[in-house]
Amino acid sequence: MIDEPLPLTKPARRWIVVTSFIAAWMGCGWLLRLDTNAYLVLGVPLTVLFQLFVRRRPIQALWVQQAPLFRLGWKGFAIAGGLSIMPLAELVGSVAEGEWFGCLYCVCAGVGAIGAAYAIRNFRRENVRPLLGCLLITLTLDAIQWSVFLGFKLVELRPAEGGILGRLAVGIASMLEYTAVTFVIEEVTFRMLDSHLHEADRRRGILSAVFISAAWGLWHLPILGEFNWETIGVLLYVHVPYGVCLSLFWRKTGNLLVPGLCHALGDAIRNAITMPG
Repeated sequence: MIDEPLPLTKPARRWIVVTSFIAAWMGCGWLLRLDTNAYLVLGVPLTVLFQLFVRRRPIQALWVQQAPLFRLGWKGFAIAGGLSIMPLAELVGSVAEGEWFGCLYCVCAGVGAIGAAYAIRNFRRENVRPLLGCLLITLTLDAIQWSVFLGFKLVELRPAEGGILGRLAVGIASMLEYTAVTFVIEEVTFRMLDSHLHEADRRRGILSAVFISAAWGLWHLPILGEFNWETIGVLLYVHVPYGVCLSLFWRKTGNLLVPGLCHALGDAIRNAITMPG
């Protein structure tokens, strides 16, 4: 008599589904040779489909886990309008240059501004301390990581037009842009996947946070071109501690503003240091 295979437990099924989702996204990036904007934009429909048909949760639950009624009010529309300024400005430039995936990226960022406004409108007083704690930890990680990168000359400190003020301007512009972007691209996806794993097996909370963070780091490989083991090591070194922090505070607050703002600030600091063209 042949023993029948044991059925997969719910947590095991979720680990397989999440791993397959990330692998499929990365595979598309490699097979289709997508550039950065196309690779990022691809995640938007994938995330929506996963949220609606796998998690079976409303879209607004991507931004606030309790998914209160979607309502912005005039304050929310004002916030969304302010956060849309940078994406709309970049949209004009992308249209002029005929960069159509760049256009889609900017449109997505505009939608993200709405999500950010919704999260801000549903931000509660009890979330202030976790937000400050998350910012403190991620800023400390940024300080350590950039000290290593610059100290060992792994990253070039490019000259900045305008000096410190020029770097500050780049950082502020990037912060405004990425605050909107994180609500529809990259950050929102990996917090969704983190929730999917954590809800099924809360006993392995740290393990699932580490896994999602490592997957987040390796997810960058298709847009890096050539890479080696050193590249993989750097991606894990940067994203695992950072991602674990984002996951834990996302679980604590249930509001994407907390990890999203920290992610946006980290990217803004990177741009202010490296001054990308």
